[in-house]
Amino acid sequence: MIMICSGFSAWRIPGAYAEDDTKSVKLVIIMNSKSPIKDISLKKLKRIYEGKIKSIKGLGNVLPIDLPKKDANREAFSKIVLNKEIEEVIRMYLKNALLGKSQSPKIVKTEQDVIKTVKNNLRAIAYVNSNCNCDGVMKITINTKKFLESKKRLE
Repeated sequence: MIMICSGFSAWRIPGAYAEDDTKSVKLVIIMNSKSPIKDISLKKLKRIYEGKIKSIKGLGNVLPIDLPKKDANREAFSKIVLNKEIEEVIRMYLKNALLGKSQSPKIVKTEQDVIKTVKNNLRAIAYVNSNCNCDGVMKITINTKKFLESKKRLE
């Protein structure tokens, strides 16, 4: 099982949205520094953002935070974690809301807003670029290069 856990690696997503395959996006998952959650599986993270998991034992109701749809980090997160293009994700959120299944993640404008929201909310979970100043929040990271390689082997 692939785990996202405290560590030094960051998600490296080769060619996630760049024409040049030598470019990559690095993302980290962040939570409030006082959160009792120290690691999370990729599957659970996906289910949180899909609205299928609303509460986590030891934490209570979880608040996923998202960036605007044109943000490159959101595009990479959607492709890797949710296995969907952003437009598909938006349709999924609308469908879930209309059917009363779940609410969409809270959307904030910038990575600084993401950090501020997570810092001020014990139940928040989010993603940011690994270059972002994450003072005051806890980084929970994974190297998705291994994830992508294992995914290719399965195809």
